[in-house]
Amino acid sequence: GDSNGQLRHFSLGRTHAVALHSMIPLEEQEESLQPPPADCIKIIVSTNLAESSVTIPHVKTVIDAGLQRSVSYDPHREVVSLKRQWCSQASARQRCGRVGRVCPGKVLRLYTREHHDRYMNAFEASGLLNAPLENIVLRLRLMLSGMGSVSEILSSSLEPPNAENVSR
Repeated sequence: GDSNGQLRHFSLGRTHAVALHSMIPLEEQEESLQPPPADCIKIIVSTNLAESSVTIPHVKTVIDAGLQRSVSYDPHREVVSLKRQWCSQASARQRCGRVGRVCPGKVLRLYTREHHDRYMNAFEASGLLNAPLENIVLRLRLMLSGMGSVSEILSSSLEPPNAENVSR
């Protein structure tokens, strides 16, 4: 644990558990890369930070709940919230890729193949579609003054935001 009440690691019997998420300082995240104490099984409880930011050696089993927390923006109410939702199929593949890099391993998914195929999007939605655009528009105006309107530039992106949201 630590002084602000977040549990970051603990050992109980032959189990050594380590938390891994973005609010833990980088130096402490490195504990997840260390081998467990002798005769212990290391368990890493992680957010989707471990999907791509970190390669953790000797992962033998991944238990994937298929969930993630994502920033969601409601342009009508102008509210940003953090929602728990199903991850994308691409994220599920990435999570699967954490296992078996150094030694054989397996993935246990806590959802069915039917659920994966029917209810999980193939890929994550673009960040431009799920964020307030004020800061992006202001930065683009500063960076690209004289090179065209912000609306034109954003409309040419791979997944352009709604033009009405850009003009607000």
